[in-house]
Amino acid sequence: MRRLTAVLALAVAAAACSGDAAPVTTVDPTSREAAAAEYAVSALRALDGTDAAGMTAADVSDLVLEACDRVDGGATAAAAATEVAAPTADPALLGEVVEVGVGLVCPDEPPTAIDLIVQYEASVNLALASAGIPLPEDAVGVLQAGPVTCDAFFTGGSAEQALLAAAGTLFDVPAASFDDLRSLTREEGILLGAVVASATAILCPEHDAAMREYLAGL
Repeated sequence: MRRLTAVLALAVAAAACSGDAAPVTTVDPTSREAAAAEYAVSALRALDGTDAAGMTAADVSDLVLEACDRVDGGATAAAAATEVAAPTADPALLGEVVEVGVGLVCPDEPPTAIDLIVQYEASVNLALASAGIPLPEDAVGVLQAGPVTCDAFFTGGSAEQALLAAAGTLFDVPAASFDDLRSLTREEGILLGAVVASATAILCPEHDAAMREYLAGL
């Protein structure tokens, strides 16, 4: 039990670098530099142990701000992130990091449902990368588990019921309580934590505090 609780907590901490305060409102452009710098400090955790581990917070902040300039010029966040990350040591990972940063620092308009799903998936991927966990083969399961987590709250469920709903979607595990998740591996526990933390931070932020309080108390 302690092992599973620990890996869930690790995933929540890792997910915080990309989804802890996912905004729904636009950031004031005059505060972009400060917002980018703040994001970059936490995003560095996702680069530990990768080819981009030598980058500084200033490097990441500069990439995010450069991508923001491209978004201002009409590029999509994904395209801008890919372009600015291309010359870096790990373009794929930095592209994810920068794209999440753009969504936080300089969203050009309130995010659509699809935008939020993209941010959610990127948050999960960054949390897994930060924990050194390979991306899951079942990407569809991850995409489904986020809305399932929120749906459990929307229908009056508790944080534990939301966690169990996500676990059922990800692993097809029938579970009536947290105790029924003991069979999960370390990697599965981290994935589950990343999913529920990212889902409540980005897809249904009004329930984020409840989920984090529940996980902290396990």
